[in-house]
Amino acid sequence: MPKKTKEKSKDELIGELEGLVDVLSSDMITALDIKNEKKKLLKQIKELKAEERELKDMVDELKETRTKMEQELERKEQEEDSLKLEIDGMKEDKAKAESEKVTLESQIKHLKQEKEEINTSLEKTNDILIKLKNHISEFDEDIKS
Repeated sequence: MPKKTKEKSKDELIGELEGLVDVLSSDMITALDIKNEKKKLLKQIKELKAEERELKDMVDELKETRTKMEQELERKEQEEDSLKLEIDGMKEDKAKAESEKVTLESQIKHLKQEKEEINTSLEKTNDILIKLKNHISEFDEDIKS
């Protein structure tokens, strides 16, 4: 019996071994769970990396689109500035034309006044010529008589 105290009995050893088997089984199940979880996480990492690549591509496309839009906006602004300059030039031309119109209208008015004066003068000259003709005719008659 003294040996039994130092040495464990067969039942105790079997109990310890069964406990170790239970612990190992539990550890194995945990290891398998960890392995499965690792696979899931690796799959998620791959999916996230693919999504990240897609997002980077989208960002690059958006940057390219933004650059094109900025260039188009700048071109439109230059076109707008050019059109504004053209409009300003047209306004200046219109103002010059209005000024010339006023000047021409004034000249036309002055020419009409001169025409009236010349017509009046012509009428007076015609009257004088008619009177002169009548006087000459009378004088001729006086001379003939």
